[in-house]
Amino acid sequence: MEEYEVKVGSCEVCPMDQEEDTNSSSILISVGSAVGLVRSVETVVQLLRSCGGTSVVPFAPISISDRPQFDHRGLLLDTSRNFIPVPLILETLDAMSMVKLNVLHWHIVDATSFPLRTRRFQQLSGWGAYSNSSVYDAEDVRAVVESARQRGVRVIPEIDMPGHAFSWTGVPDIVSCAGKQPWELYCAEPPCGQLDPTKDETFEVVRTVLEEVTRLFPDRAVHIGGDEVNYRCWDEDAALKRRMRQQGFQDFSALWQFFEDHVLAFTHELGRRAIVWQDVLDEGLQLPSGTIVQVGRGGKEGGRADEQGFDVVVSNADAWYLDCGSGSFIDGGRSWCDPFKSWEVIYSNEPCEVDETNLHQKIWPRAAAAAERLWSSSSVRDLGDARRRLSVLRERMKARGIPASPLHPAYCHEHPGSCDSHAAGQEGSSRGVVDFPASASETYRSSKAARP
Repeated sequence: MEEYEVKVGSCEVCPMDQEEDTNSSSILISVGSAVGLVRSVETVVQLLRSCGGTSVVPFAPISISDRPQFDHRGLLLDTSRNFIPVPLILETLDAMSMVKLNVLHWHIVDATSFPLRTRRFQQLSGWGAYSNSSVYDAEDVRAVVESARQRGVRVIPEIDMPGHAFSWTGVPDIVSCAGKQPWELYCAEPPCGQLDPTKDETFEVVRTVLEEVTRLFPDRAVHIGGDEVNYRCWDEDAALKRRMRQQGFQDFSALWQFFEDHVLAFTHELGRRAIVWQDVLDEGLQLPSGTIVQVGRGGKEGGRADEQGFDVVVSNADAWYLDCGSGSFIDGGRSWCDPFKSWEVIYSNEPCEVDETNLHQKIWPRAAAAAERLWSSSSVRDLGDARRRLSVLRERMKARGIPASPLHPAYCHEHPGSCDSHAAGQEGSSRGVVDFPASASETYRSSKAARP
């Protein structure tokens, strides 16, 4: 779907004789889809160089036939922990298109805030959003989805549940241990709160939210969370435990299974394919065969999900979490996934803690290193070659108004090769076609032929 061919005819080398009308060159693009056209145009833009007031392709004639190695090349953007205004999300989509990322995993609801405005249960965002202005209404979502579509990017929403549910307290009767302290006993990070699966009202609210989400987001997949459920939260809710006994639940694992069964059934009835975090499998819960499992703790976990026949989204914390190493608001400033992941670590192998003041600097250009790993052949691994391309990409991003973080002193960019390491085995030869797409942070691995 994303494959394309680009052929550039021969042209004069720079500098050119501006009096002659012999400097034009043909560019032939062959694609099988609109998304392929978007990818091919981005490649052509990357090939162009300024020369004497015009643009040239210095390596012409050239022929490129290209397609991605992985169908899912995603970026997770968490707008619950820190609200991200829509204009910044749109800029992020621009940057994703530059590096050929094709999935925005929008982690829109978590414990800290509920910024998605729903029509029926407006008290969810009314109580759970950080402020009246820190919300996404239907028009906002449509703007993001349409901008993404034009750039060949899917938008997959995540509504995290049953854990991380403090922000659902706008409907107070459906949340257990809301805000309970000391938080370390009841949840992975504050504020605590889990949905109560013993109440019919809980499922009424969840189903309504999912119905509205699927109306707003046309993608065929929806992420329903499922991470970091803490049984102690339920265990210290006396009324919940009484209802558990009345309803015949033997333990909290059975209660969690009951919740997942209902939410997975809702998702299927709405014509969507569900994605869950690996915690659901780790607990030994049963999942229907069409479920996609997202792995965030390392490659071995993904292998286990693979072995069970599930399609897998890989977003390894040991390489691809872009917020690692920046400290934490809990635990004395230590981050659960330290140390900082340099672009080299990312290249050799889903961002989170960002806000509107540091969004682009946190993501770019490091996510571009992951994007190249996901687009290109596994044989393309030379760090020295990638460093040069990434440096050029960072300058392009700046030119498009995306304030990507610097990789090195400006001197190194202005004098290509002068800062390269000369240690044996550190650098390799250039690939011929310089500045081919560099790029992300989660990828999709299928145990079957199906795609989400």
